[in-house]
Amino acid sequence: MENKLFIFILLSSMLEVLISKVTILAPKALKDKFAASNLKASYSNFGKIPYGYTLTGRIYFDPDNLIEDMACKPINTIKVNKDPTIDTVPIVLIDRGSCNFVDKVKNVEDIGGHVALIVDNRPNEDPTYVIMSDDSKRHGEKVNIPALLISFEDGKVLKDFYRENKNNKAVLDNMILQIEFEMEHTKNKVDYSIYFSSEYFNIYKTLKELYHYHKHLSENTLLKPYYMTIKDISGKESPNCYSNGNYCISPRFDLGINDGRLILKENIRQKCVYNYSYKEKQNSTDYYWNYMGKFHDKCIGNGTEALNFNDACANSVLKDINLEVNDINGCISQSFDLTPSTSESEFNTKENKILAKDREARNEHNIWLIPTILINNRTFWGTWKGENIFEAICASFKNKPTVCFDEGAFKKEKSSLVTGLSNGSLLLIIFMIIFFNLIIFLVCRKYIKRKIAQKVEDTDINHRINTVVTSYLALKDTK
Repeated sequence: MENKLFIFILLSSMLEVLISKVTILAPKALKDKFAASNLKASYSNFGKIPYGYTLTGRIYFDPDNLIEDMACKPINTIKVNKDPTIDTVPIVLIDRGSCNFVDKVKNVEDIGGHVALIVDNRPNEDPTYVIMSDDSKRHGEKVNIPALLISFEDGKVLKDFYRENKNNKAVLDNMILQIEFEMEHTKNKVDYSIYFSSEYFNIYKTLKELYHYHKHLSENTLLKPYYMTIKDISGKESPNCYSNGNYCISPRFDLGINDGRLILKENIRQKCVYNYSYKEKQNSTDYYWNYMGKFHDKCIGNGTEALNFNDACANSVLKDINLEVNDINGCISQSFDLTPSTSESEFNTKENKILAKDREARNEHNIWLIPTILINNRTFWGTWKGENIFEAICASFKNKPTVCFDEGAFKKEKSSLVTGLSNGSLLLIIFMIIFFNLIIFLVCRKYIKRKIAQKVEDTDINHRINTVVTSYLALKDTK
């Protein structure tokens, strides 16, 4: 059955969701069957989404074998042409149901498919309101192709057309689909936000991977972390909560964290480190990034247990990165409008300004799936690997920084001829083109003038000869 992480959500118009543009290019008989020019589709939140690229390829489908249509087992009846000169983007059409999305997409990848196009099995459902999630064991991290979900109705048109022409190879070979994975890029700076909580150990791994790219993009990007909590509607002082139950987090007994307030305090501490790094020091030494990396190594580990998830370990990390423990602890107390000498028992009843602002940000963007990344206020889909997020960030620039090409997110040949050239270089190239054309013009002009002069001279000599001959003949006749 589909995994429990599969979630239906209705996203408000305040949150701009990345929706892929899927277009039927050929054959015309198939294209004419769609009233709208594009098919509605949504991305999976696992796999590698090729942000900034447009993929065009032919559709593969098994019109007879229902088991293969489901793709829950290794696919044997769909033979994908793997010759890149013939078919660069094989798009494999499969049905939703019977197993989780990750298994389906991995089986498509294993036969050489570059895109898994999944047909919804629920009529009248809008696929853009559906999230295709990773499974509980995060097997989606091993998937390297994108998956898209299209509606039951659109999928039926595609499948019926394929079945009607299953014996017509010429038609099937020309069944071409185009998928755009574009992101809006209206400016030359990218803001990206992460909504999570400090016990999400996989976030630390992602940030460590992303830090390599951040160092090259720091002048052009800004990371904003927001720490998420839940509310105890009883309104009473509750365990695992601060501020009379306004901010709560469940303990993570699986990690050895038996009190949710340890997580809440670490959330506030990390936000204090962030504010110090980006506001007090203007990100001059990357305190926040260094803290997150070292906190993962010393206090979180590989995620199987977090026995060092406590104040003592956090304070040792602060010392390691040369931050004053008293400054950060003072920030924690001040977020409750308390002094550092106040007992932490006061945290249970006092309102917290940091957690309140982060909740406001969550409500403003209608974030319901945690963790979530927004890039220029658009949801990032795909596996949370540093290189994948980096590529999505690069796709969001109006003019991509050089590092986006140097680090392999984009190929340089995709850029225009003059990308990266200074105005002086461009003017020099124009001047050289004009100069060489002028030389060619002058040479040609001189050549033509010489030819004309030679022609005139030849004509004049011929005229003189004819005149002499004529005079000679006339004289001869007189005699």
